[in-house]
Amino acid sequence: MAESVIQRFETCYDCMWKVVKRYMVEELGLAEVPNSPKPIFRIANENQLLPSDISQWLIYADSRVTTSHDDSGEKAKAALLLMGDFVSDAIQLYSHLSGEPWNVAE
Repeated sequence: MAESVIQRFETCYDCMWKVVKRYMVEELGLAEVPNSPKPIFRIANENQLLPSDISQWLIYADSRVTTSHDDSGEKAKAALLLMGDFVSDAIQLYSHLSGEPWNVAE
């Protein structure tokens, strides 16, 4: 089960930084946006898009890199401990960028 959670984290994280990049280009009109997660999150932070401190987003980035190489043992445990905060931040980011509340289908 841990492996499945980590795989979904990786997929969500990868989609999320790309959506943030697209938002900054299309909605904020930023012309020079790098194609890498950490710089994108730093720029997003400068533009007050992130719901939590930039240090937390850099921890997510480091965890994403770590789990892509090894999703077993201590690294997996460390990544799993982040999932509650990650999901909360992802939902808040969605709401901020979309202007809509997060609604879970019933």
